[in-house]
Amino acid sequence: MLLTTARSGGDDASRLASLDMLRALAVFLVIGHHAAWRFRPAAGDVVGQLLKGSGWIGVDIFFGISGFMITSILWRDAEHIKAFFVRRIYRIVPIFLVAIASFVLVTIATGIGADRLFLLWSPALFLNGWTIPIFGASTVPFTITWSLSVEETAYLVLGLSCLGGRRALRAGLFAMLVGAPLLRIAVATGGWFDPENLYYFVPARLDSIALGGLAAISTIGQQHRRWQVPVAGCAVFALIWMFQFVRISDQRLYLVGYTVFGIATAALVSGLAAADVARARSRVGGARRGAVQSALAPIAQGVATFGKYSYFIYLFHLFVLEAILQLQHLVGVRLGYWQALPLACAIVFTLAAVSWKYFEYPLIRKGRERTSQATQAAIHPSAQAPT
Repeated sequence: MLLTTARSGGDDASRLASLDMLRALAVFLVIGHHAAWRFRPAAGDVVGQLLKGSGWIGVDIFFGISGFMITSILWRDAEHIKAFFVRRIYRIVPIFLVAIASFVLVTIATGIGADRLFLLWSPALFLNGWTIPIFGASTVPFTITWSLSVEETAYLVLGLSCLGGRRALRAGLFAMLVGAPLLRIAVATGGWFDPENLYYFVPARLDSIALGGLAAISTIGQQHRRWQVPVAGCAVFALIWMFQFVRISDQRLYLVGYTVFGIATAALVSGLAAADVARARSRVGGARRGAVQSALAPIAQGVATFGKYSYFIYLFHLFVLEAILQLQHLVGVRLGYWQALPLACAIVFTLAAVSWKYFEYPLIRKGRERTSQATQAAIHPSAQAPT
């Protein structure tokens, strides 16, 4: 795939461009889904109706990417667990706190959802994925942060598993892989809570991350398979198309659908990563292919950058959509779906670029520098500066 030759930005050449582009697809699906419930695409708008019906599955693509990347890091640096957690904190927590503060300020200023602020501790502590089945999705504030509950729980489980070495890490992945589907079956048959809330329930969603992690381990030392990306990509897009006709309360989805989609996503993620690595090593191509790549490079660069900013975009896109919605009421102009969606993407992308340059990436570098110094000091105690 020619587009995967793009780099993810000059500030971090180690990024896999193809995975950033997959992140871009994932976050676009989510934005398109949320926009569709606010700006209502026309009945004959095939793409708009697709995003409205199944754009939510973009979160599961994030799970597959996260599982792959985090497991790859832990497999490589299993002896530096503290450094892993420190880097995760620098990457995740600061901008998340800004998002929480923004939610509070917007809620107070508009009064919308003010009656839910008494449960603000839930998203603030990354607990939405645990509390939504108890209180309900309509009651818990800043609902979209439920997916962070899933990812942070996976980071804890896998990071702590590494204390027992790589074998324990693999065991943790298998436990997540087997335990999540069994829990979904138990909830569905036992009537513990509304099966619709299985979509949010943390331990019932960990298999998507585990599949990405096991894909990372299984591809170590394996040759790049050229057929893997097109086959897995077709499977992912076919499932996205099919999911628009299935409600998240449908037992076919939570008993089979999540697992099947997780398998397809894990295969796509590992295939894209392997293709990027193989391409970086070979750097061989004909003149015609190089010309095509050069022509597509700016587009690929833009898509990959959108994906690189996906964490900010995910956290803040609802603020932008709601602002556009309220503004159009004030000025008396009604935007169509394909007017509002590009506008929201452009605004949140611009905000994300500023955040990345002046806030997020400086903190990421600081976290890396801090853990790098600590690691070097642990390996070479004599290198520590005198106190």
